[in-house]
Amino acid sequence: MSDTFATVKGIGKLNYNNIYGFYDEPLLFSCSSATGGLYFALRLPSDEEQWLAVQVSEQRIAQLENNKMETRTAFISPENGFLYKFFGNQNPLSFDVLTPNQLTDQMLPYPGVFLDYDNSKNDARDDIDEIADREKCTVIEMSLEKDDGHDYEISCTALVETLNNIQYLVYSLAYKEDKSRGKFPKTILEQYSLKITDTFAASFGVQLKTSVSEDEDQQKMTADVLERLDRLIDGKESANDLYRILKGESYRTAKYYNDFLSGLKRNSIGLKYKAASPLKPYRERHMSTSFINDALKTITCVIDEQSNVDAYDGELTGIDFEKNQFSFMANKNNDAIKMTGRISKELSSRSFVVPSKAKVKIETLIRCDKKTGKEKYFYTLMSVEREEK
Repeated sequence: MSDTFATVKGIGKLNYNNIYGFYDEPLLFSCSSATGGLYFALRLPSDEEQWLAVQVSEQRIAQLENNKMETRTAFISPENGFLYKFFGNQNPLSFDVLTPNQLTDQMLPYPGVFLDYDNSKNDARDDIDEIADREKCTVIEMSLEKDDGHDYEISCTALVETLNNIQYLVYSLAYKEDKSRGKFPKTILEQYSLKITDTFAASFGVQLKTSVSEDEDQQKMTADVLERLDRLIDGKESANDLYRILKGESYRTAKYYNDFLSGLKRNSIGLKYKAASPLKPYRERHMSTSFINDALKTITCVIDEQSNVDAYDGELTGIDFEKNQFSFMANKNNDAIKMTGRISKELSSRSFVVPSKAKVKIETLIRCDKKTGKEKYFYTLMSVEREEK
């Protein structure tokens, strides 16, 4: 049997997710569209090709699959107030829009009937907002859709790359005092480390959690990180909105977001995403491969060139006004970073003792090589605020 149920005018191609009843053909099943719409569908008893379908949330399909809701209820109490009747002898199918009061008993499952679905492949899982509230942690769920489809298999390299990129994107969002380079502080690495806690069969689904935290201030900071991550992943953002959002974040966030999307594009993966913190659940988001391609064009405008001025403590190791060059060894997160570059005109009349301990301000200009994708750093010594021999 093909993975495709049908193509419907105005909705597009629908692929089978799970089949709950079968006799010569699927009679009761769930299916989804390329844009992430999820449908619960029933073959109608008719000589013609007809199906009753209702759009559902993942929470409702979980209730149905876990026998917490009668199958009949999904149709007589649709979440958005209406249903579809698909019909036609060939693709694409047509549809009529129905309301629950237009349904007859002949169109519906019997009262008291549940799916009795075998969840051996799709274990019952609590809603992530319940998990986040109960366990006082942040929960992220991602469903990786190979070629915007519903393949339950994914390559190891694609999975590892996606998980690694989402982790570093979270680190960069959490580190508000982000410098353009260097390691993340230990506190950021500890508080925002994501751990795989579950997998599930929605394409290839993976659940991630942060460590438990009862601290309300920490919960607020985590909620802020999730809010900003949610905005980046929101597929409804226009190019101008996405550009504005990224300009308000650090360069490193823009870079890691670029890495995240580039990895999805390289592996031809679309993404379903939802998250919850103890303070707030988030709506499900969907990033199709076409949105990812468009977003990458926007990001290129942000990361091609970026500049910022940061303060550093360290050792001023060299000053050469004739060559207009300086060298400085910065101490950052227990690492020594050597920085060499130009001297600003404002410092041309000053004299310095080298080597000497100093606190300085350095402008970092970051350019992205369009051919290799690698970053190049250009430093300018802007001021020397303190010297100690």
